[in-house]
Amino acid sequence: MQFLVRVVNASSCAISPEIVGIPPEESCTPVIVGQTFSSELIAINSCGPSVSILDISTLSFAGDIQSNITELNYTTYYKSFTWTPTEAQLGYQVMCALAFDR
Repeated sequence: MQFLVRVVNASSCAISPEIVGIPPEESCTPVIVGQTFSSELIAINSCGPSVSILDISTLSFAGDIQSNITELNYTTYYKSFTWTPTEAQLGYQVMCALAFDR
């Protein structure tokens, strides 16, 4: 059994940050064992310059490498990640992402 729990403080904005990027949400992307997969998670802040995105938190694959979050401008933040799957990781792998603002 597996489940996800999200514990958050009340936001200063009623609009939650949105995660966009490639691959798109709810997609299934084939990745070959031993070949590096690279992508970016992009968080969009729709609350104006008084609210910042603190982090993009992920539940992801063993062995992935993630950058620190970077602010492109007050509406767009991103985090890069790379992952090279091993034979032990054959099959479906799940990644979840959530942006946190303040």
